[in-house]
Amino acid sequence: MRIAVVTTSYPRRNGDYAGHFVRSEVEVLRKAGHDVTVFAPGPGWRATACRDGTVWLPGARLFRAPGALTHLAHRPWLSADAWRFVQAARRAIRQGTWDRVIAHWLVPCGWPVAQAVQAPCEIVVHGSDARLLLAMPRPISGVIVRRLVRREAQLRFVSSELKQRFGEHFGPAFEGRCRVQPCAIDVPRYARDESRQLLGMNTNRPIAIVVGRLVASKRIDSALMYRKYLPDHQWLVVGDGPARPRLQHSFPAVRFLGELEREQTLRWISAADVLVCASLAEGAPTVVREARALGTRVIAAAVGDLVAWAQTDDGITIDRRLEA
Repeated sequence: MRIAVVTTSYPRRNGDYAGHFVRSEVEVLRKAGHDVTVFAPGPGWRATACRDGTVWLPGARLFRAPGALTHLAHRPWLSADAWRFVQAARRAIRQGTWDRVIAHWLVPCGWPVAQAVQAPCEIVVHGSDARLLLAMPRPISGVIVRRLVRREAQLRFVSSELKQRFGEHFGPAFEGRCRVQPCAIDVPRYARDESRQLLGMNTNRPIAIVVGRLVASKRIDSALMYRKYLPDHQWLVVGDGPARPRLQHSFPAVRFLGELEREQTLRWISAADVLVCASLAEGAPTVVREARALGTRVIAAAVGDLVAWAQTDDGITIDRRLEA
């Protein structure tokens, strides 16, 4: 089967953390024998096809860490990159013949890019795209939804909470064409002692880690306020973003490691005793799934599907103090 995957986030080099879950899903499809071509924003101003099956398109300035919405809030002129990406993606995808199209993110990949071809379409709804659509004025979001309905698009939500919110807002428009399935993740097996030795963390103090983009929606400050409940822990933050200077000033005792490559990030999560997650904007946080795959305990706010996960996983503790 020939499959086109359209995404605004995809690793541009080995170790790049951006869109790693999309690449994991692509590798699953390829191992199953499918011919997969990925269309994603890349470094150039023209479409560039690579031997690994990736077609890089314009738009990288906008669609990079710490996220398109954050960039638009500070540099609204980068909205031109969204237009460039959409136009280039529609042209590029039309040049192929596809048995299936998978679009990660409702806007702009599900609509309007995936509308350019007639192949069966599945749209993976992650969270930020759902919130964007739900926040749009009804006349605009209604047009998008009606076009997706006419397109007979299938929606795959990464969490039950997202599917429920979407259904409550838009009604039965997609009834029978929605399902819930978190994205695939590829996490190596790291031992905590080995990770600490490799990272030079020769300490008897327990380690608490916070991982995420340093933007308001991730509520990193709320996670760090939780230090008063774990005063004996050494606290680390992995990630970068516009909030970093303020956070470093407010929490001088915390060690900020900056944005790291994915393998390094997973090593730090493996080395930690606990990962603290205060985000209220995600239905199925990837970093929580990674932490549990590495055997690291998680303390999180009651959000999305985490409450249900905690009922079957003793390694996840829900603490509503993180919601303050």
